[in-house]
Amino acid sequence: ISPTLLGMGAYQINIIATTRIANDAGEGIVSSLQFSNRLEELILGIFVVSLSTVILPELSSNAKKGEWESFNKNLVFGIKLTAMISIPATVFTLLMREEIVSLLFRFGKFDDESVRLTSYALMFHISGLFFIAVTRILFPAFFAQEDTVSPTIAGVASVIVNIVVALLLVDSMKGGGIALASTVSAFVSALILVLLLRRGGKIDLKKIGESLLYSVRFLIISFVCIVPVYFLKDHIYKYFTRFSNVSALSRKIVAEFLPFSVVTAVFGVVLITILVVMKDENAIYVFDKIVRRFKWKK
Repeated sequence: ISPTLLGMGAYQINIIATTRIANDAGEGIVSSLQFSNRLEELILGIFVVSLSTVILPELSSNAKKGEWESFNKNLVFGIKLTAMISIPATVFTLLMREEIVSLLFRFGKFDDESVRLTSYALMFHISGLFFIAVTRILFPAFFAQEDTVSPTIAGVASVIVNIVVALLLVDSMKGGGIALASTVSAFVSALILVLLLRRGGKIDLKKIGESLLYSVRFLIISFVCIVPVYFLKDHIYKYFTRFSNVSALSRKIVAEFLPFSVVTAVFGVVLITILVVMKDENAIYVFDKIVRRFKWKK
């Protein structure tokens, strides 16, 4: 495997390597990590990968034309938008991880123990969502400048860190240790990419720093939004449980899907309200785009 391929495919290589380590960690560990990875990739696929696909042509066009001010503006906007999506999703998933796993996977042989193991792995996997998301945004920034060396360096370091940390933690934390290793490696990769942005002197590191501070602010906002969910979720689930009957399908819909939808709505409404009150420019931009597209379709 060439160093370049290793760098670009670090995420997939990490999954393969840690799966091999997980084979000796105990019964159900490999499956729990696979299910946890699916949930993480679902969020990445729906939001972040789509965003990076949109940003890459813009960054490439800016780089070819030498429009570095626009390049920096689009890159910073991408990082901020990534934070606006991935950080609330992370905080919400951390609190609701067992309910999410149960709703999506608890069928047949996927029992209470399977839910417990997968939720435990998801807790550590989802903690690295923002770092993985940032790397997906930063990679196009380097490729747009025809720099494949920097992503390779970050990718190789990520693989090494992931394997070493997984080996160190697997005995004491089992699947959680392997999932945590993935998060640590994603953090290391993102950190290296940010540090390597200074190469060439075309990236405004001050603006990149401001976007990272914006991410911290969004983390605080997300924790504020999760407070009402924390106090209401048990009451909401208990209320809907009364209407479930003996049918497995109706119990899944009424006792799990409906209360989860209500809890998600509570979190979403609080989050949107805070962003509107704070007049967050990025959120207003996104809301405006959504409203305009909806009006155009009508």
